[in-house]
Amino acid sequence: MAELDEVLDAAVEARRRTVRGLSPDDLAGLAARVRRRRLRRHVLEAAVAVPVVVVLGFGAWFGLGRSAPLPETTRPAPTSGPTATPDTSGAVLLPEEDGLPVLHVLPDGLLEKVGPGWVLGIYQPTGSAGAGPAPTGTPVAQVVVLAAPDGTAYLVERLDGRADLVAGATWRNLTLIDWRPGSTTALVQAAVQPAPEVGGDASAYLPLYDLDLRTGGLTPSSLDLGLGQGEAGPQLVSFAQGEPVWVEGSQPPTMTYRGARVTLPELLTWRFTTSPDGTLLLAGDTVVDLETATVVGTLPRSGADGYCTAVSWWAADALLAVCSDIDPSLGQGAPLGAHPRLVAFSTDGLRGGAAPSGTLVRALGEGDPMPFGWADAWMAEHEVLIVGRALTAGTDTGNESCPVPVLLRDGDLQPLPAGDPRAGTVVFRSASAEGRVLTETLPCRAAGASLLSSSERAGGASTELLGLPLGRAPDGGGWSTGLTSWVLGR
Repeated sequence: MAELDEVLDAAVEARRRTVRGLSPDDLAGLAARVRRRRLRRHVLEAAVAVPVVVVLGFGAWFGLGRSAPLPETTRPAPTSGPTATPDTSGAVLLPEEDGLPVLHVLPDGLLEKVGPGWVLGIYQPTGSAGAGPAPTGTPVAQVVVLAAPDGTAYLVERLDGRADLVAGATWRNLTLIDWRPGSTTALVQAAVQPAPEVGGDASAYLPLYDLDLRTGGLTPSSLDLGLGQGEAGPQLVSFAQGEPVWVEGSQPPTMTYRGARVTLPELLTWRFTTSPDGTLLLAGDTVVDLETATVVGTLPRSGADGYCTAVSWWAADALLAVCSDIDPSLGQGAPLGAHPRLVAFSTDGLRGGAAPSGTLVRALGEGDPMPFGWADAWMAEHEVLIVGRALTAGTDTGNESCPVPVLLRDGDLQPLPAGDPRAGTVVFRSASAEGRVLTETLPCRAAGASLLSSSERAGGASTELLGLPLGRAPDGGGWSTGLTSWVLGR
């Protein structure tokens, strides 16, 4: 049986062939993580399974991810925002179409009326045997859809992936980056697939565009740096206070925000998330003050709290980390023997360069999930979604259980209601809105398309928002990809 990491790696590779773009706070490091785990499982799982990510170079890193929702402090809301929650009871069904979920006719003016909690997504169905980013033999290319909080989904616009191509390209992919409820435009990132005879990585630089959701037209975004291609060039990794955060793949890496450049220390994990209030950036295990363009500090890799790796924000001024007694590079001991624990660190405590002292949130014991580090996400003050494999006394490389999502609320762990009816799934991305958790799930042991669902954080019912593609793939098999990017309206 294939290792879970190998299956996840294959899933990411399938998405790389289908979606050449990346967007903020995504899972771009997942492919690197799982490959690294295969090389050093005895190190990573023996020492609390904290993933240590190798730097692949931004050209490779940028082509592996899928987009995830941005923090609440992204771009400003439109001046003419939604006035009410639209009634979806009279929605008109469209004929079923292979490769798309159940969709309805988009009523005139609905885009201008929707409020927080609605989701904008893009489908680009690809069969399990597909060899390229452009679907072959399917009746759809890229299709923009809109989902209401109750699960009613509408067809917004069809996008032609072969239109307006640069020289030597065969296909253009758009990845959703941001969208404000009540707006008829969305921020997207474009990537192109070069023709086989051209070679190279045409998506080393991915320009930003404003997508007109009524016409499908693209306009270069004023947020784009417009610096052309280059694997070490600036890449968009997040938004803060309505402004993009760019990181360059130099050594050491450098970050640019509002024209100010910051040199970052060594990053063991390539993950970038802004704080709940948008004033700080978590870059790997390092906190950057965006307002002063300075490095606040880095989580300890030794000291009283042990060896720690960031999991998520814990509050606007605090991080949640997983710590252990053993340096992961040593590869000694078992996870439970290394006393894994979740620890909160205040950002003020990181200042000054001294080893900070954290506050124990929970000692992880048998049955508790070990954070994997790709779908863990801040939900609310002192509430974090954790995705991990359950710890057992014998947890090691032979543990083939699928990672499960749980909500850490203060120090308590609560199971998240299952939003995907398929057995053996893993959360790929997550977000929080209006007291609910949105999770994109996919099979953890085989190739398969994603499903986006919404579950009540306090327990209760789950709702399917963007479902699996219908029908059979052109190759006669299943769909390896359907939903390729989505953003949550806030």
